[in-house]
Amino acid sequence: MKGTRINIRGLATFVLAMTFTVLAISGTVLYFSPRGRVANWTGWSFLGIVKESWGSVHVVVALTFLAVAGLHLFLNWRVFLRYLHVPSLPGLHLKKEFAAALLLTATITAGTLQGIPPFNLVSGWGESVKDYWETDSASVPYPHAELSTVEEFAAKTGTTVDDLRAKLAAKNIDIGDGKKSVGEVAKNHGVSPQALFTKAPHNPGQGPSSGGTGMGRKTLRQVCADEGISLDTALQTLRSSGIQVEPDETMRDIAERSGKNPHELAALMKPQS
Repeated sequence: MKGTRINIRGLATFVLAMTFTVLAISGTVLYFSPRGRVANWTGWSFLGIVKESWGSVHVVVALTFLAVAGLHLFLNWRVFLRYLHVPSLPGLHLKKEFAAALLLTATITAGTLQGIPPFNLVSGWGESVKDYWETDSASVPYPHAELSTVEEFAAKTGTTVDDLRAKLAAKNIDIGDGKKSVGEVAKNHGVSPQALFTKAPHNPGQGPSSGGTGMGRKTLRQVCADEGISLDTALQTLRSSGIQVEPDETMRDIAERSGKNPHELAALMKPQS
């Protein structure tokens, strides 16, 4: 029947509007969310949805938006071309407007990539928000600790599987043979990895940590100055150990890449007596 036919142009317009709304919401949530290592360790969520799921929603909806935008452009390509090529139609000869829009878009993109003010302020604010989450939350033992098996976690945090098993057994938490990942054990017991292992505290002076406070926020150059270490010697020592670094990198970034914590890196840089 004629009344039941779907207007494809109208459908595409509605889908674009709705997916744009979802993208705006998911993008805002991801902008204000903690870094992945903190979100995964603490079980951070918004509206009951964890960060990884928000990321998945954002990607899938973005792809849908692009596909439907392509369809919408295909269905309305004549109208689009008229904006550029038909001077006889009042209000539709918009070559200058097209050039201005192209220039504006290119400027925003290039300015963001180059870190030029004011474009870099947006990313700077986002980093400040993520730093707040790291300050406000208990420190993550080391990057993606939730993916480690319990055995690996115990070894990296200065304890043993038997010690963890005994302490958690008192709380009715079974870690089995230690072969399961920390995240899996936590999920099986309905808690975050952080909540699981705060019941069995690890030695914070051991394993790798990439915390966002203290030494982790300082650059390699600053740490060398504070510790009285020659920058050239530190660079040579770290690079000879297979750790590629630059003087103005933060210790946190170097720690994440090398699998060590900032204090271990500082100890490695110090001349051996």
